[in-house]
Amino acid sequence: MNKFRFRAALPGGRLKFLLATESSGCHSFGVKLLIRILVLFFLLTSCATPELHPPESSGITEAVVSEPREEERKEEVPVEQKAVSETPTETVEPTPEPAPAPAPDPKKEPAVREVKIVQESAPAVFPASPSALYAHRLQTYPAEETEREVTFRIFPREYLIQTADGDTLLEIKAVSSEKDRAVYSLRAGAVLISAQGYIPQIISLSKHDSLIEAKLERRSGPLIRVGEISTDYQPKSVRFAPDGKSLFIANLGDFTALSQFSLNPLSQIRSFQVPQEYRGDSGFVETLILPGREEIWLSQMTRNIIHIFDMNTGEYLEGIVVSGIWPKVLLATEDGSRVYVSCWDSETIVEIDTESRHEIRSFKSSGTPRGMAFSPDGENLLAAIFSS
Repeated sequence: MNKFRFRAALPGGRLKFLLATESSGCHSFGVKLLIRILVLFFLLTSCATPELHPPESSGITEAVVSEPREEERKEEVPVEQKAVSETPTETVEPTPEPAPAPAPDPKKEPAVREVKIVQESAPAVFPASPSALYAHRLQTYPAEETEREVTFRIFPREYLIQTADGDTLLEIKAVSSEKDRAVYSLRAGAVLISAQGYIPQIISLSKHDSLIEAKLERRSGPLIRVGEISTDYQPKSVRFAPDGKSLFIANLGDFTALSQFSLNPLSQIRSFQVPQEYRGDSGFVETLILPGREEIWLSQMTRNIIHIFDMNTGEYLEGIVVSGIWPKVLLATEDGSRVYVSCWDSETIVEIDTESRHEIRSFKSSGTPRGMAFSPDGENLLAAIFSS
């Protein structure tokens, strides 16, 4: 058997053909011609020059498709090696050396570096915490030498009374309680009253106090506290000045009868003093600014007298003694010619002529008169009766 093998190069790879023929010992012309025709036909169809090789093995005619070329075949990488190769490596760049500073130019002036100076604020006068602040304020009131019992009537019913021990607030327990009143044994000159949901209030005490009544303001109420200032003892009533820039406060339990405060800033302007003979009993209650005049009138219920001051200077002008007992509320007519005074214990209302500063008359009420007002036409005087 004669074997011939040729290989033709194709665009996608190599194609191998193995031709096997049998002969009886000599090659006939027809067989050789057939082989040549087949070879020529294959060469023409493949457009490549055939390469004849000696036979490698015996067998039948077969066709085998070759594998892709070496440059197109991807070499398989083991899993571990592939994982390592895909991990990015961090490139550490060398730190560049700083450029040398340029030599200073002697002709140029040196640059001025701006320096910010932070000035520390002065230390606070009062402690920072609210409890320490209240304790500090409580200690400004001198304590009594001996303990005394004081009855408290406070709203709301659930409240706490505290006094100061250094910068600490100490709770004071009631000695006894009944309904809406509680009795405490105290030496402190002032106490702090607080309740959940209400604004705390400091109340000063004196050795003459036997009953303290106070109503705390709600934190979430319609009114907002914008400031606070200490007043003289037991402020009773408030009267705004006509220009709205200051106010006057009558001090019920103080020898300083009347105090004036500016509103912006909130600070005390002056104090108004009555003559020495009227200071021992205190009891300064209500005020009135007389229309058309620079006068402020002040009632002193314990002495049945109405004091008159110059509103701008604080000078004491005159005192009007009335026939009624325990005078309190004052009301002036629109033209300022008359002033009416409600007197509690005598259950009377006194009429005063402002020009002569003398009492004109008094008339009996149906009970204890308190607040007063005029009817819209000004012909009638209305009085609220506190009790009858």
